[in-house]
This record gives sequence, structure tokens and C-alpha cells, in this order.
Amino acid sequence: MSNGEEPSLKKRLEELEEEVRKLKEPLETTLMDVREIISNLENPFNYVANILELDKLRRSGEDIRDVKERVVREIERPEEEKASPKIDL
Repeated sequence: MSNGEEPSLKKRLEELEEEVRKLKEPLETTLMDVREIISNLENPFNYVANILELDKLRRSGEDIRDVKERVVREIERPEEEKASPKIDL
């Protein structure tokens, strides 16, 4: 390898490293979102809460379609809008 090729290879390596960094961040974010969705779907407390909500709504006479629309809106709401639970230690 000659001295002329070395800076070119080093520059190319730096460009590739930067490109990998740019791809890595969105992938990590997407994976975190997928993990959270799966966790929410598998959480038994969510099922219980939904069942209790449906039971309460049946007693109040609210239309199930309205409930479904509310649940869909809640699921699709961006994370920034969702209130995160606070834990006091």
C-alpha cells in the first residue's frame, strides 16, 4: 500500500463509519419501539384493564365502537404525548 492510497482509504473508512452511525440510531429507536409495543401487547394487566373498561362501558350503555376508536387512538398516540408513570423510591 502506498502513502497516496492510505489517506484515501482512511477517508473512506471514516465515511463508512459515519454512515453506519447514521443507520444505527434509527434502527435502535425502531427496535425499542417494537419492544415496547410487544411488551404492551403481552402485558396481562392491559388485558384486565381493557376487560374492566368494556364491562364498565356495557353497564353505562356506551357504544363499543366508540371504545374501539378510543383504544386505537391511544395505541397510535405518539410516545411523547403519553404520560410516563412516576415511581417514588
